[in-house]
Amino acid sequence: MTKLIDTKTLADFMGVNEDTVRRYCRSGKIPCVKFGNEYRVKEEDYESFVASRIYKPKVNRAEWLRRSKDA
Repeated sequence: MTKLIDTKTLADFMGVNEDTVRRYCRSGKIPCVKFGNEYRVKEEDYESFVASRIYKPKVNRAEWLRRSKDA
């Protein structure tokens, strides 16, 4: 089953404001699914987003995997 991550969690991992993640979703920079007023991003899409950019997330991959399993 595909894991969906909320914008607050992604913002924490990326080290950006939650509004920035929502803006990425609305603009299509990061693929997401909208449930009512909330956006969710597939774990694979987040990883692809990070890999496609010269971008260093606030949390490294090992920490990301550990936190995503705990959530």
